[in-house]
Amino acid sequence: MKNKINKFDNIFNCPKCNKTLWHPLKLKDGTKVCQNCYEKCIHVENEKTAVDQVYNESIAKTLIDKGLSELIFNFFEKKYNFNPSQEELKKLWKLITNKYDIEIEYDSFFNIIKSIYESHRETKDLEYFEKDLIPTPPPSPPPEEKPNYICEICKSRIDKETYDFSVKVFDKSLCINHQGTKHPRNLFVALKKRGVPCEFEVYDGYKYVDIAIHDIKLYIEVGETLITSNPKQFLDDLKNDRFSSQGVYQTRRISSESIDKYLDEIADTLKEVYNKTVNG
Repeated sequence: MKNKINKFDNIFNCPKCNKTLWHPLKLKDGTKVCQNCYEKCIHVENEKTAVDQVYNESIAKTLIDKGLSELIFNFFEKKYNFNPSQEELKKLWKLITNKYDIEIEYDSFFNIIKSIYESHRETKDLEYFEKDLIPTPPPSPPPEEKPNYICEICKSRIDKETYDFSVKVFDKSLCINHQGTKHPRNLFVALKKRGVPCEFEVYDGYKYVDIAIHDIKLYIEVGETLITSNPKQFLDDLKNDRFSSQGVYQTRRISSESIDKYLDEIADTLKEVYNKTVNG
């Protein structure tokens, strides 16, 4: 009889369904229940866990989208070393819910920000790891400023191609309009080829003249007006004229027609005049 009593010492009723328990199972809180009630409780707990997880993930995404990952990371990493008090946790909760107008259940708040912190920390760790593996490239040099090419006469902007051409031909920066017509250009180039130091498009105090030979104080204008009807006589007169580097500039005018017919002769004569004047 005593053995029978001992045999039934562990028999009691399930607190949920009041059935007699022969093989009780423990819930998370330690409550002993029958197998049917245990399975029902576990099912309910799993459903609640799933609902909580969806809620937490939704709030976490909202916080991340609002750019609060760094704030939460610093809350743990720099301020409270992953061990905030309830007072500090509540202060952060109020800051986020009030300032950023996000409704968050306080009971879920810690788990939400903890998941954000851990994810953000993992991202930072990977970034540091990558920096250790891949050296940071040197900073790029500042963009090179484009030169501002301008015409020396009218100060208008010109492109590099025009600038390069004018400097090569005329020894100065000139726009298309101030590179003159072909006749003064041809004479200028012919003089340069003969070693006569001259300047194209020179301001004489009143206007721009076509060519200047400064060493002998001579301006040359190329146009349609002829000083003499005989080009050879003009060359002879030019040779006989005296040019002084001490006096004021003299001006000689040559017709475009003469440049077309006697370019080499005119250039040779001007070289001869230059040499005699400079060398005595």
